[in-house]
Amino acid sequence: MESFAQLEILCEKLYTSQNSPERIQAESNLKCSSVNPDYIPQCQYILDNASTPYALVFASSSLLKQKTENRLSFW
Repeated sequence: MESFAQLEILCEKLYTSQNSPERIQAESNLKCSSVNPDYIPQCQYILDNASTPYALVFASSSLLKQKTENRLSFW
């Protein structure tokens, strides 16, 4: 990911784009963050620093997915 601002743009495209290829590309670019436990600190960083609700939704849903699918203990 080139920048935090770019991540926020991808999150917005993921949740709001009416263009299917654009939405699929955003999902593909963000997928590693939502399925790889190594990205948990990045998701927590997003929660602390995001300026858009889309980034917050993405980070929180990614953490929830990690917690439920991998039975991880965060806290």
